[in-house]
Amino acid sequence: MWVTAQARVPAFTCPTQNITENADQAFFHMVNGPERPVSNTLWGALFGAPDGQQLAPSNYTSNAGFIGRLPQGAANNPGWEKWEGPFTNRSRTRQPVSDGNSYTMAFGEHVGGLDTALVGQGIIKMRDKLAWIGAGGLPTAWGIANPVYQEAYDTIDPGHRWYRYGSEHPQVCNFSRIDGSVAAVSKGVRVLDWRNFTGMNDRANFDLGQQ
Repeated sequence: MWVTAQARVPAFTCPTQNITENADQAFFHMVNGPERPVSNTLWGALFGAPDGQQLAPSNYTSNAGFIGRLPQGAANNPGWEKWEGPFTNRSRTRQPVSDGNSYTMAFGEHVGGLDTALVGQGIIKMRDKLAWIGAGGLPTAWGIANPVYQEAYDTIDPGHRWYRYGSEHPQVCNFSRIDGSVAAVSKGVRVLDWRNFTGMNDRANFDLGQQ
């Protein structure tokens, strides 16, 4: 299994993505549900260096919705369950999607997380990536990273974080819907529109500012 996890799969990486390859650590499991520690909205496990460097990356991750699956009636669940996504911890293969498959996000692009300690020194170095072998669903609560795109990667917004969707495309980030279609979402999308796109039972209209 460890050897298999190191296999680079071209379909799992974006052709424009170059910087994730050198990330030191890789996430292989994330929990978005009642099983996670009460104090955490997102919990995960990872391989640090040097093992994390060997795990093959993925630039695509599944949609857990706004904050994943929250315990019903819990104090930290102020009605957010309607924005649950299709891929949370222990999610079923066929869940009810009352919004409709063409109005609900399935997967999205993910760059990874910069080494924030080096950003202040003007050094662009990735620290975190997702391992394709089992990264789990990612919540959408923290929005889309909006990097300043430069071909030579000498200017990249420190907004890249392991817990945020993002891409190296100018202005947009690509997402697939459950029905298989693709949405190029503006990185400046309105927060509520983004939230309604990622939730599967909110029954609300939205405008993604698509190109």
